[in-house]
Amino acid sequence: WIYGNRESLTTLRIGEQVESIPYLAFNNFYNISGEIVIPNSVMYIGESAFEGCSNITSVSLSESLTTINNGVFSECSSLVSINIPEGVTSIGDYAFNNCGNLSSIEFPSSLETINYQTFYNCSSLSSLMLPNSVYYIGAYAFYNCSSLESMSIPQSCKYIGEYAFYGCEALRYLSFSDYS
Repeated sequence: WIYGNRESLTTLRIGEQVESIPYLAFNNFYNISGEIVIPNSVMYIGESAFEGCSNITSVSLSESLTTINNGVFSECSSLVSINIPEGVTSIGDYAFNNCGNLSSIEFPSSLETINYQTFYNCSSLSSLMLPNSVYYIGAYAFYNCSSLESMSIPQSCKYIGEYAFYGCEALRYLSFSDYS
């Protein structure tokens, strides 16, 4: 995709003609800052595509996505909020790990799986409500989310992996029930 001086790119605008963003496309382009808008024409974002983009503060995702792949926003330490669009069924391994400022996540009602270390070390998350469609929470999924105080997990959840909530020192309320 883009080769050369990673330090010189500070703004990223993705055009409506783009249908996919490949593996490692903007990996460690740490000077890209502000909001990233991924247009609805994008149907696929490759693994680790934005990993290490430590100055991105928010992301608007394409409504054409069905999966958020492994490591896509890993190490985006300034990312504060993410709205995962309807239609996404799976969030991959490490997708948001080490996003220490991530404090707000909107999950779609279509979400079924949260995988290995998905929100690992997202220390600013304080409250989460998973949709009724979630049936799988992978190992270490919320590991060391040290500010997480409350979480609602639907009854549809059949599997919670080892150490999924390890290090969640502030966790005081964990509910297993469906809601509307």
